[in-house]
Amino acid sequence: MANQHTGGATDRSDPEGRLRCSAPTPQSTASQYGIAAVTARLTEAVLRDEHAVLPVAAHHPARGT
Repeated sequence: MANQHTGGATDRSDPEGRLRCSAPTPQSTASQYGIAAVTARLTEAVLRDEHAVLPVAAHHPARGT
């Protein structure tokens, strides 16, 4: 049971609690599922050495994209 999470690391690295999650909304839950699905697919492609070409997009307001 030495690996049980007690929240200590979060308390030390973020003493004011700014990075703690708020209650999930339907939009944030959908985003989390989408991120998880993409992460799973990318991991699968890497681990299976598929040589896959996958589209990736990023939002950079400073660059106008």
